[in-house]
Amino acid sequence: DDMGRQMAETLVAYRKIREKPRAKFDHMLGLIYASFHKMVEENRELESEVSRVLAGLERGDEKIAGLARKIAERCVRENLRTTDKLGIYYDLLVWESDLVREGIVKEALEMLKPHLYTGSGEREGATILRLSPLGLEDKILIRSDGTTVYTARDIAYQLWKFGRIKRNLRLKLHSIRPDGRKTYTSSPDGRIKRSRGKVEKVINVVGAEQRYPQQVVFAALKLLGYEEEHRNSHHLAYEHGWLPEAKFSGRKGTWVGFSVDEVLEEAIERAYEIVREHAPGESEGFWRKTAELVGVGALRYSLLATSPEKKIVFRWEEALDLNRNSGPAIQYSHARACSILRKAGGTKKLILRGDLLNSPQEEKLIKLLAKFPTVTKMVGETLQVHLLAIYASEVAQAFNVFYEACPVLSAEPKELREARLALVDCVRIVLRNSLSLMGIPAPEKM
Repeated sequence: DDMGRQMAETLVAYRKIREKPRAKFDHMLGLIYASFHKMVEENRELESEVSRVLAGLERGDEKIAGLARKIAERCVRENLRTTDKLGIYYDLLVWESDLVREGIVKEALEMLKPHLYTGSGEREGATILRLSPLGLEDKILIRSDGTTVYTARDIAYQLWKFGRIKRNLRLKLHSIRPDGRKTYTSSPDGRIKRSRGKVEKVINVVGAEQRYPQQVVFAALKLLGYEEEHRNSHHLAYEHGWLPEAKFSGRKGTWVGFSVDEVLEEAIERAYEIVREHAPGESEGFWRKTAELVGVGALRYSLLATSPEKKIVFRWEEALDLNRNSGPAIQYSHARACSILRKAGGTKKLILRGDLLNSPQEEKLIKLLAKFPTVTKMVGETLQVHLLAIYASEVAQAFNVFYEACPVLSAEPKELREARLALVDCVRIVLRNSLSLMGIPAPEKM
């Protein structure tokens, strides 16, 4: 997003605050954004300056829009440095201003013309989308000063995603990420022209506070007669991360000290101490490398294990608990399974006698493993990723109980040993696949 009110406020803050905090660029922007809101409380005239900048962004004013794009692009590069560490990658970055510049927003508004009307009273001069026939509150798309609200741009973007816009975006290579993947970006000087092809489903991962705007976006498709696209538009709404004692706020700056970068750094340092304690005979290089994998696992699992509609309360003692319900606990169980199989010399030429696996612990584990296809299908259909996180944790805990109750390497006779080794290998596969689906590394040694 290089348009809209937050961008305008950030631009004014960037101009007004001469002494910039020394920090990673995206953090610095967050800090001056928080400082600016304190300045506004003391000087309300700054609000009119924000309005002027907002209008300039909308017009595509070369100086204002150029600076906004430059700042936003630099910010995103820093964001991507963070997501690289978490194993998160993007195929394409679409800039809001390019949707406007390429006429995609204008085309979308033209398509909606039969459903627009001019407001009166408090909404005098505004252009409003009539949604009352669909049981929704009508929504302003163009303010009385001629600037569009972000929902108007989101409607255009949704239409573009489904290939329902005639105009194209111009694209170019943005970067090659550490794992070799290519990320592209929309750009005024892009040489690749592309509109979207036929897309089956669009899932917008946006905060829960955006429920109504997302309903408006999807309703616009229905008004235009795109019933199938309307049905296949999904809002994966999520609540935000909290500390046990407080909520984070961008405007108030209460996130300071708890940015993703800082939390990940602390997670890795805490994981380092745990890994060193559990593997005292390993090298410093092993401790550091494994700590990174465990730190990423702890953070990602903490965010995924909570149902999206519930607020995420982050607690270190839970995030790094090696015993239960955490990313590291699942990783540790996977590493333990790998260790057993290494000591056994692998799983080649095993004669599987499933009828020998009849203890309560074995039967419970087998039944849990059998659920994996059903769970993954359900997660894909319902977009409830926490179900997979909970399932993987249950498998890890059931495996630990099995391991304590049922000897594997020392099991007699040979057929029972081999059957239990095969079961351990099945656990390894399911835990590895579960972790992979959640974007969590699956170390073979911890």
